[in-house]
Amino acid sequence: MEESLLLQCAATMGVAMTPVLELRGAIPFGLALGLPVELTYLVSVLGNMIPVPAIILFIRQIFRWLRKHPWWDKAITSLETKAHLKGRMVRKYRIPGLILLVAVPLPGTGAWTGTLAAAMLDMDFKKKAGFQRSIQMSKEYELYRQNYCGCIYSKQIAEKAEEKNND
Repeated sequence: MEESLLLQCAATMGVAMTPVLELRGAIPFGLALGLPVELTYLVSVLGNMIPVPAIILFIRQIFRWLRKHPWWDKAITSLETKAHLKGRMVRKYRIPGLILLVAVPLPGTGAWTGTLAAAMLDMDFKKKAGFQRSIQMSKEYELYRQNYCGCIYSKQIAEKAEEKNND
């Protein structure tokens, strides 16, 4: 990859990682830079996903640390209020509500807001058969579910298990 293309991809990923802009800002940004549509989509989605694990794992600790400063305390309170307000839909509809909160491209929605709401509501999708529900929903919506991690070894194990099930 040439250097300018790499910089354009990095800039597009950076926009996708930014709260509020996210995908709705990154995709037009990448296209305006002249990136191909497929590459723009790929780097935008990847960039949008990068902050998600950190938000889920560390947001409460970060908020606690930032609250020591008066200006941040007000900003954190505002963010928490927003997350709890958005969380009403998530609490009511659980996974479909979270999907709507993340997938609908409206102001105040997106990966940051959905992840923040899930973290603030302490959502654990393994509880109450959440994993089984995700499998069921995948079938309902005809989504592809891979039964291995992606490496050749786990694929071979999954294929052997499937052969045993078919016998």
